[in-house]
Amino acid sequence: MKIFFQGGLEQYFLNKSDIEISEETIKSEKIRNLHDLIIFLITNYRACASSLFRKNNNKEGFYELSPGHLCFINDVDYEVLKMYDTDLNKNDSIYFISTMHGG
Repeated sequence: MKIFFQGGLEQYFLNKSDIEISEETIKSEKIRNLHDLIIFLITNYRACASSLFRKNNNKEGFYELSPGHLCFINDVDYEVLKMYDTDLNKNDSIYFISTMHGG
């Protein structure tokens, strides 16, 4: 599974434009859907992920994309899929893109 950060988000992830998550990590961390991936990113990149995700006050333990960010799973907007319940697998490409920029 490969996670990409674009639109300036790479600066929040140690200047990395992508992170690869191994099949072993996917299994051990139980990354089954987008929500699980968000929890993984928050847990492992806490300081970085705080700019990309926010707590949903209506659902305990649930995080969502902060306003001004897009998510594409295999080139499809997550909003036309099952949003946070979208199933993920080891061959997926997930893009997080900021729509906010100076200028």
